[in-house]
Amino acid sequence: TGTTETWYVVQADCLLFQSNREDPCHPGKSFVPVLIRLENKNDGEKQTWWHPAENDTSMTDPKYLSWLLAKMYFRCADWGIYSIGTHYARAHAMNEVFASSMYRNLPSA
Repeated sequence: TGTTETWYVVQADCLLFQSNREDPCHPGKSFVPVLIRLENKNDGEKQTWWHPAENDTSMTDPKYLSWLLAKMYFRCADWGIYSIGTHYARAHAMNEVFASSMYRNLPSA
């Protein structure tokens, strides 16, 4: 119809690896991100894939910083999707049940 859709949340996917390495902060097995895909429907560009830098990369290297930024962006996108779903489920979908029931069962005036 000639209208364009605006997407405020980036589609983000993450490939995780289950590591057996012991971490003092998280005992037991932990999930380690291996590959992150970020896709924005507004810019018309292809999706971007991010992977971790080599082990000997310094913390000021642009490859390390781009991987860190991709992890932060994924976490924000993941939280955005979760909060949108939670807000809809708790605020709108739950109240619709009560509104329909009241409309059907209560007298009109």
